[in-house]
Amino acid sequence: MLARTAAPPLLLASLAALAAAGCGGSSGSSGGSGGGGTAGLGAYCKASSDCRVPYWCEYPTGATSGSCTAATCEVLHQASVYAGNTLDLGIHTVGDTVHFDVPPGTAGFSILAQVEPISAGSNVLTAPISIVPSGSNAIENGVVPNLVTTPSGSTYYDDFASPPNDAYGYPDWSKPQAAYLIPRGFAAAFTVPNTSAALSGVAAGNVAAGSWSFLVNDYAYECATGSGCSVPAGSGTAGAYDLQVLLRPAAATGGIPSTGTLDVTIYFVSSSYTAAAAGTDPRFQRFVQDLQALYAPAGIAVRVTWADAPLAAIDRFSTIVFDPSNPSPCGDERQLYTYGDTTDDGARLFLVDAITEASPTQSLQVLGFDGAVPGPSALPATVSSGSVASLGASLPSLSPTDPYNYASTCGQSPSFSLTTCGVDVLAYVAAHEIGHWLGLYHTTEETGDQFDTLDDTPICGCTQCTAAGSADQKSCNSNGPKGAPTLMKASWCTGSASSPCPGGGDLCPAASPCGGGADLMFYMLDQTVSTGELSPQQAAVMRANPAVR
Repeated sequence: MLARTAAPPLLLASLAALAAAGCGGSSGSSGGSGGGGTAGLGAYCKASSDCRVPYWCEYPTGATSGSCTAATCEVLHQASVYAGNTLDLGIHTVGDTVHFDVPPGTAGFSILAQVEPISAGSNVLTAPISIVPSGSNAIENGVVPNLVTTPSGSTYYDDFASPPNDAYGYPDWSKPQAAYLIPRGFAAAFTVPNTSAALSGVAAGNVAAGSWSFLVNDYAYECATGSGCSVPAGSGTAGAYDLQVLLRPAAATGGIPSTGTLDVTIYFVSSSYTAAAAGTDPRFQRFVQDLQALYAPAGIAVRVTWADAPLAAIDRFSTIVFDPSNPSPCGDERQLYTYGDTTDDGARLFLVDAITEASPTQSLQVLGFDGAVPGPSALPATVSSGSVASLGASLPSLSPTDPYNYASTCGQSPSFSLTTCGVDVLAYVAAHEIGHWLGLYHTTEETGDQFDTLDDTPICGCTQCTAAGSADQKSCNSNGPKGAPTLMKASWCTGSASSPCPGGGDLCPAASPCGGGADLMFYMLDQTVSTGELSPQQAAVMRANPAVR
């Protein structure tokens, strides 16, 4: 998720814990969120603002008017559009052990899981929407394979295992063979390799060929077989999931290919911009060039296709509500992802006019967010399939006669500038969110006590990188503050790392515990610090994703 404080710099905040909410309404397309109007259920409407809360304006595709109706909710099940080798494992219930064969010459794989409804066409799901950890609010019922086992019988991933601590006492997720830090429900992907340890193994000889296995698992199953949490009253725990495995072929010489191509479909969910105009608009031509330039150091060539979201989606979501406390598949964020072309086999980015927040935190303004880390590549139009960026918040202030300051600044200089060019800021936001889709976590999370899965990305720990004895240091999340925890500033995280690292890896974060502010995947975008750096291991994780060909 990308956010900004009330004044620059910008903040790229992580997904927060999700709280319970219901899923109401029938399936279908709806025109927008109700609000302000007087028209009741079934009345004629041109837009959802005509309808009385909580009704929406629903109309057929291509129509410009319809009738006020109840809010809709789709939980779509999609077939894989992956052009490579796909293993269809069928439908299995939590607790089943499933086997799949990895052929020689495989650089990585992605286990895709989609929740099954209780019957065809139903929005009632076999798995509960949320679970309630002891002493906490409800969170989304994440689906995550457990006890992933290699052909030799060794455990590759255990959802209950904790990583070792690093030199500063923080969990070091670079050491396990796999990490899955933000499981999502409904439609999700477990993609490897995504840790330093796993990347090292792939470089030495690809993913082990032979019969792998894993336990079909979600949080509700963990609740039922363990302790410390519960499921909402009336929810079952026997979730059924449609499972597939996508196989990423290795390079001819072995390992992850050193180059690849990523197709990105960008949907305008906007009342101001269209795909037809974007093709000749110099602002969006620069946007594409920026995106290509940010990914070129990772060996990834980006191809952009512009598209318009359906009118129903534009009316309903051009101003979208971001609510990380809602685990339901019926929230605005999740429903927006179900729109668009169902044949997309790359990344999907939705550009909306504005993002509003259900519960703003510490004066942060959200500029972008994503459906899952990593995204379920090759499964378009599920409730997890995409990323969102705001067209209307790329600079602290924009000229009403010169959107994105293009003519006054961007068009006067070919140089990439986050301080003066709104187009460049928008491209940076897009590159960050698509980076999440490809499997990258924030190098440092906002509270400075959680970090990514790679050892060549410098970290910025709160207790090390705030002034000794200061209120900021005393309020570090790891110190258990009574009030709001300290949020890390990129300006605190400008230390350099050594290269090569004596302990292994391409860079050595230990040289400075306060680095990484310039990285593309640092949670904060500081327009005076950020440059969009990507480490060699970050680039490898991106190229290992099946969306990159």
